[in-house]
Amino acid sequence: MYISFEREDGTNSVYVYQDVPESEWESLVAADSHGSYHYDNIRLDYSYEELTDFHEPLTDV
Repeated sequence: MYISFEREDGTNSVYVYQDVPESEWESLVAADSHGSYHYDNIRLDYSYEELTDFHEPLTDV
């Protein structure tokens, strides 16, 4: 799954997540808030690689 984050300063980021089931994608698309769904259900549950190089890796906050 590819996810793009658009930031106000123009430093958009693209991540690719590995082995995400189709059901997870469908839940993300159906979510009222895509960002909240990603934060709560995807960001640390699946292996990922940032395809851009603007930010530090995600951490568990």
